[in-house]
Amino acid sequence: MTRAKLAKQLRDETGLGLNQVMKALKASDWDYDKAIQFCWDQYKTRSKNFKDRKCREGRIVTYAHHGNQLAVLVEIGCETDFAAKTDLFLEFGQKVAMQIVAMNPTYLSTQAVPHQDVERQLDHIERYVPDRFKGMEFERMVEERMNQWYRQVCLLQQGSIFNHQHTVEDLRDQISSQLGENVEIRRWCRWELGEG
Repeated sequence: MTRAKLAKQLRDETGLGLNQVMKALKASDWDYDKAIQFCWDQYKTRSKNFKDRKCREGRIVTYAHHGNQLAVLVEIGCETDFAAKTDLFLEFGQKVAMQIVAMNPTYLSTQAVPHQDVERQLDHIERYVPDRFKGMEFERMVEERMNQWYRQVCLLQQGSIFNHQHTVEDLRDQISSQLGENVEIRRWCRWELGEG
């Protein structure tokens, strides 16, 4: 593949400008997979600069699934109304709503999980760990199972249904970096017909 085609493919996949794409390709010695990882690392680094900023604008995004049998409202915040009106921002909101429909998370992040729920899960894990694993391996096994549980119940820790190599938090970092401002998922509500 020529360098021009490689740059175009990376640009199409990441949504980055040509200068950023060329920087990623040069930094990775024109290895496409390494360039993709370089871009994701840059998203994460850049989005950290925006995390302390207040999100005073945003949108409420709706998504209905299965003939209107299942629906989600999700509030996505950002810093400016300009960013909230972009296709990039609205597309991110749709992806988050579809993620919630598909994976049905309970909490936004590990920090949002109430202490009593963490304790209940720890008790459950400890009760079912075989005696032969108690000891040095026990702590590691409990940690692995807790992380696995967090990936099931916490939206930001879940693997994205659109890109299995990245979490929802990674996608949030990407959109934040691309828009140049803080983007946050504030809250959501999920309804399923007959649920009650």
